[in-house]
Amino acid sequence: MSKIIRGTNRQVSGFKISLFGFFVNILFFAFKIVAGLMSGSIAITVDSFNNALDSLSSIMAVFGFHFSSKKHDKEHPHGHGRAEYVVAFAISIVIIFTALILGRASFDKVLNPSPVESSIPLIVAIVIAVIGKLSLALFYHVKNRKIKSPIFDASIVDSLSDAMSTSIILFALILDPFTDLPVDGFAGLGI
Repeated sequence: MSKIIRGTNRQVSGFKISLFGFFVNILFFAFKIVAGLMSGSIAITVDSFNNALDSLSSIMAVFGFHFSSKKHDKEHPHGHGRAEYVVAFAISIVIIFTALILGRASFDKVLNPSPVESSIPLIVAIVIAVIGKLSLALFYHVKNRKIKSPIFDASIVDSLSDAMSTSIILFALILDPFTDLPVDGFAGLGI
């Protein structure tokens, strides 16, 4: 790993933590996209794309730590340490853009609701996803106490909000069979 990124222990740790976050979020994406497509739930599908976006954010963080580890040069006499802040800003732009696109799909689902296939295994899987996101937030928190990166401050908040969003999906899945309201579409809008 030290051949890929050279820098302080903080930068190398940030690089490794970001790679771990990437792989975990790819697993969440794959799991939720399959669950969303099988159940017909726009909320789960939207949440899966949220996890894909989290994976992209992790890759952007990897590049941020890589660039911040570069030595100063003629164009950057004070080094490249601000790369983390640029990456954090870029991540926020991607999040806003994705939210607008997925919000539109959820709004369409409110206007044109379709049935959602809810089952006990699906509900159990969503509970596991909530626990997984809470665990990822805890992982980021523990690791970030040492390196104090603004990227991981944002990742902690994002993982906690993802756990809350997935909890909204859980509530919608449980409520859906008992109402004619398009709770799945509203849950997608909430996410």
